[in-house]
Amino acid sequence: MEVLKNRGTTLKIDAENGAAITYFSYSKSSQEVAIINNQGYNLFEGSLLFPFPNRLAEGKYTFKGKEYQFPQNDRGKPNALHGLVHNQKFELIFKGEDYLHYRYKYDGSDESYPFPYIMDVTYIVRQNELEIEVQILNSGGSPMPCGFGWHPYFDLQIAKADCRFKLPNVQKIVVNENLVPTGLKVEFKEFREFQSLKGHLLDTCFSLDQVKERSSSFLNCPGLGTLEVWQDHNFPFIQVFKPNEKYIAIEPMTCGINAFNSKEGLKELSPQEVWALKLGLKFY
Repeated sequence: MEVLKNRGTTLKIDAENGAAITYFSYSKSSQEVAIINNQGYNLFEGSLLFPFPNRLAEGKYTFKGKEYQFPQNDRGKPNALHGLVHNQKFELIFKGEDYLHYRYKYDGSDESYPFPYIMDVTYIVRQNELEIEVQILNSGGSPMPCGFGWHPYFDLQIAKADCRFKLPNVQKIVVNENLVPTGLKVEFKEFREFQSLKGHLLDTCFSLDQVKERSSSFLNCPGLGTLEVWQDHNFPFIQVFKPNEKYIAIEPMTCGINAFNSKEGLKELSPQEVWALKLGLKFY
């Protein structure tokens, strides 16, 4: 476990498990507030999601006329879930005063995804702020389909009263009984302004009405401040997962659910092409 502290902000990264964030805290009135404090990976806590986030129906997809099959790992549903890097070992390339740079090299040996790549992830820690820079290089000789996401969980129990949530303007993705999109989107008016999360259970994907250079969701924690979860123009989707009153996952995604089949937001990298993305957290 690598620990980085800078100007009252603390970050912990588990390189053995996909360079996942296990702990992130900020300073509030001389108090350390741990907004991320994961105890395991049963629900992909803190994981980076690649080569696809969310679900792939039946784990199957076709690319350039060839069929491929990922293992189905969606807890009783016939889907592949969250890609392949969440349990892989990343190499620490450099540790600076305010950043950690990790790398994962994939040789394309898994027949479900025979596309080699190199992923570089840099975590930059500032006062009450985290920026994540991701670069993905298609190191192979053929085009490569891909999508990226991040699965941070935030502790709702640390606040002194019910937390409130605000989304950017979005549409709700309609899904079937297996949580795979039907192709429909509907207007979603909840959480356009700050609204209490109490009593709301969510496992919902949203598409942004307007993709901007920086789009943000906000989590207000009474007595502690407001957390901004931001994503750059590469991320036109957000998944929100709140199964109980203990935590909420706010997940930026570059593509939609089942994107390897629907092609919605799917990125196709040419050989030796680099894809650069940014996302992060900020506390106010």
